[in-house]
Amino acid sequence: MFIEDDIRKLLLDPTLDGTLSLSVDDFILNTSDGPVPLAATLKIAAAGNRYQLEVRDSEGRDLRAFFTDKTKVKAEDTLSASGGLGNKLRVEFQTIWPPCSSTTRPIGDVNASSAILEPEKIIIPPSSSDSQTHDEIRELLNKINPHLPPVLPDEGSDAKKPSFEHIAIFANTELQFFNKGVKWTESHPFWGERSGSRESTWDGAALGGTFSLKQASDHLEVGLRHEGDDDEEARCRFDALLRAVAYTHAIFPWPTFLQRRRDWRVMEQSLKVVRQVQGGMVPLRDRDGFTSPTAPTDLISSVADLFLNLPADKDEDLKQAMWVFRGADSSAAPAPLQMAMICSVIEGLRSELFEKQDPPIAFNNLRNEALEWISNLEVASTCHDRTGMLRRLTRMIENWNYHDRRVEWDDAFLRLFPSRNAWVADLFKLFNKHRHGPAHGNFGSNTKDDPHASIDALGRLAGFVNLIIAAKAGYKGTILESPFTDRRIDIG
Repeated sequence: MFIEDDIRKLLLDPTLDGTLSLSVDDFILNTSDGPVPLAATLKIAAAGNRYQLEVRDSEGRDLRAFFTDKTKVKAEDTLSASGGLGNKLRVEFQTIWPPCSSTTRPIGDVNASSAILEPEKIIIPPSSSDSQTHDEIRELLNKINPHLPPVLPDEGSDAKKPSFEHIAIFANTELQFFNKGVKWTESHPFWGERSGSRESTWDGAALGGTFSLKQASDHLEVGLRHEGDDDEEARCRFDALLRAVAYTHAIFPWPTFLQRRRDWRVMEQSLKVVRQVQGGMVPLRDRDGFTSPTAPTDLISSVADLFLNLPADKDEDLKQAMWVFRGADSSAAPAPLQMAMICSVIEGLRSELFEKQDPPIAFNNLRNEALEWISNLEVASTCHDRTGMLRRLTRMIENWNYHDRRVEWDDAFLRLFPSRNAWVADLFKLFNKHRHGPAHGNFGSNTKDDPHASIDALGRLAGFVNLIIAAKAGYKGTILESPFTDRRIDIG
């Protein structure tokens, strides 16, 4: 896993710590009227949540006029730009939205204008060395050193599948578990030699390759190596791993830095400003890596497989559900809102897992008997009001749906958690009790009794979301029943 020093020093590190402020050389804004050269400075916004380009035009043009004047601006209506940083990096700025304003000021006999642009992403095109494959690098070495023995290709390289390497960096994220680390040795002529190691990584296998999670200062680095046949399939594979890592670490699956390589050649290299706020509703904790050494790898691998193999529509539904769940895992959200969001996620997962079937014969027979009984009462009725009530009751029985909330709950979750009938039923009671108030506007219902009971219920329902995802992914192992307690459930 390799990131160029210039990228780290000029862009990546300043982006992560929020100190980025750099002049952009040869800045060109790509407009429908052609390229427009401007003076520009790249910064992080004061809120620390996005890039900003402070651009200036010595000709005093209204910079707002280069953008669309549509009321509703879509991504395809945005502009792009390019430039250089520190005389070392060429970069491309993508998805630049129209500026809020363009200011024009008189300077002597001429005008100058300025504006603040906000690109969503910075693309770093590969350098000449990063755009070469292993074979091209080998040929170059042989030309540079013609008098040395030639560098030979690896045996069987012609039949070998392309190798892919991916790396992503999540800002402000703490690694949840460790199984390996960095070894060090130091030697001194007076003090002698000493060595040691520091736990800082979790290494494992997933998606047909090997991955590593590394704590790098305050940030989490994620790497994946594997072989494959297709660039798009490799991209999907790493995206699935990132979602699984986000699930196990209570963050959004949006890295600040992303790099993909095929046979050493850089296929993609990009940065976005993402200020992760790591939550606490995790499925595993650090000690789970010690008590069950395979659990974190098995969980990450299973959930990554789930995301990789879901159809596009199901994948989008699950992604949206996890975004809502992460939004609920925030100290900024009041307790009733947290409860309402978690219950909405459970509701969505239940609807997704439920498989509708024809009502049993006993149910149809019971409904027919009830309708016949009501019909007899209506025939014998001599009171107009009573007859009207019986007709209303007839319509209610005719619309009586076998698949009520309880039936859907049992069908969805008893298949996921067989032989846990009492536990599933208890969670149904808890869910109904705590979803009802916020769903109908009674936001004080969660805290009117024992506040500790409300916190316990919030934790159990949040843990249930984690358990549903893990069980749906086919994970077999222990997982926290609640992120607020130490009790674990073995769903094997």
